[in-house]
Amino acid sequence: MSKSIGSVALEHRVDALFSRYSQPGSPGAVVAVMRAGAIELCKGYGLASIELGVPIGPKTRSVRPAAQVSA
Repeated sequence: MSKSIGSVALEHRVDALFSRYSQPGSPGAVVAVMRAGAIELCKGYGLASIELGVPIGPKTRSVRPAAQVSA
């Protein structure tokens, strides 16, 4: 399935915002963006466990919501 131009632009913007979490040894974060009740982007950056070098991702079990913003 191909992504729309808007989805690609959104992913590039979020990638730029979370680029510091993509550095080696960085603590991680998972970002999810929903619009009109549908997930537009769900992506992990950095590590879930710095000690073990385990990357974080949308399916990482220890992920807990930290914030919710509505526009």
